[in-house]
Amino acid sequence: MENPGLRLGQGGLILLAALVLFLLFFALRDILLRTRSFWYQFACIVIVTVFPIIGFLIYLLIRPARTIKERELEAMILTLVATEAPSQIEVGVGEKDDEDDEEDEEDEEDEEDEDDKDDKEDEEKEEKNDEDIKKHGHHHHDHSDTHSHLGL
Repeated sequence: MENPGLRLGQGGLILLAALVLFLLFFALRDILLRTRSFWYQFACIVIVTVFPIIGFLIYLLIRPARTIKERELEAMILTLVATEAPSQIEVGVGEKDDEDDEEDEEDEEDEEDEDDKDDKEDEEKEEKNDEDIKKHGHHHHDHSDTHSHLGL
C-alpha cells in the first residue's frame, strides 16, 4: 500500500517544479525583451534560477521598466514631436478691432520668419544626412536612450 501523504507530497513537488519552470521561462522571455545587455540578462536569469520564487520577485523589482520596443517608440514620438511645429489655432469670439488686425499681421510675419528658419534647419539636417549616407552608407541615428536604465 502506498502512503497518501507521499502521493500528496509528490503532487506538490510537481506543481512547485511547474511553477518554477514557468517563472524561469517568463523571466527569460521578459528580460530578453527589456535589455540587450548580456550580463544583465545573465544575472537576472541566475537570480531567478538560484532563488526560484523570491528570485522572481527580486527580478520584478530590478528589471528595466520598459521594453526595448517601448523605449524606441517613445524616442520616435519625441523626435516627431520635437520636429513638428505646434500649430497654434486662435479661436476668436466677436468682432476684432483694427488694432488687433495689425497685431495679427505682425504675428503672422513673425511666424513666417520662424517657419523659414525651421525649413532651413530641416534642409541642413537632410543635407548632412545625405552626406553621412554617401560617406558611411547608412543613416545616423541617436540611440542614447536605448540603454538608459542602470547605465546599460
